[in-house]
Amino acid sequence: MNYRKFVTAVWVALCLCSTAWAAGELSIAYTTEQTVKAIVWGPNKTTRWNGSNMVAPSTIAIADWATGQIDMTEQETQDGVPPASSTGQYVGDFPATGVVGVHQIDYIVSPVTVGKRRFGFQAYDNSLLSSAVWTSAKAGFVDAAITSRLAPTTASRTLDVAATGEAGLDFNNINAATGATTLTNITVPSVTLTDTVTTLTNKTGFALASDGLDSISTTEPAGVASNYREMVVQTWRRWFKKTTLTSTQLKTHKDDDSVATTQSATDASGTQTLGVAE
Repeated sequence: MNYRKFVTAVWVALCLCSTAWAAGELSIAYTTEQTVKAIVWGPNKTTRWNGSNMVAPSTIAIADWATGQIDMTEQETQDGVPPASSTGQYVGDFPATGVVGVHQIDYIVSPVTVGKRRFGFQAYDNSLLSSAVWTSAKAGFVDAAITSRLAPTTASRTLDVAATGEAGLDFNNINAATGATTLTNITVPSVTLTDTVTTLTNKTGFALASDGLDSISTTEPAGVASNYREMVVQTWRRWFKKTTLTSTQLKTHKDDDSVATTQSATDASGTQTLGVAE
């Protein structure tokens, strides 16, 4: 039979927590109606599965080379009548014991059909994959389509991706910028300060808007002014609101005509004197 080694150097980089594989499965996609077998190698082909254990290739006689090859059975559709039922999906049992760590799978296909080759590979352990530990040292043996994918640092966490393709942003997981960073086209609707801003040293050229003082209250003081706002209001009211002056008193009035402040008044030889407001 004209056997041909179809695929070589397919590495499975699984470091299992167990000392041996439990019953698992090999799978390959190829042209239908083929004879497919698999050979299991150890790291760098220093060992080979001989049907019962992993042994050095040099210990296997040429006549016994086929020993340990795993038969791959083509899967059929429900009617089970080939070739119409043939799927091109071949599966075989992975050795249940004796194979641990990094290993390589070679597939042997007969006959080779020119122009109709397609290949897919899968090797998994039905019971132990959940406890498999991937290490960076083994990452180089896995296809880039797998190793380049994002993975969470904490198991079972998922990435929230919007319908338009944007990923969620966690501000607790962002590194602080080490240098000046320019943000463009960013609109912040509101900012809540968690602390008091006490010093501003990098901004000059401040100016008060034309209506900057309009929000200050002009409510009349109840008595003698006690703060700057009331002093300004009371000064304006002294000249533009009601006041009464007799030979002995100067009074300022509130809007309801009640007395706001009273000052003594004297006139001695032409000198007029106003006392402190009360």
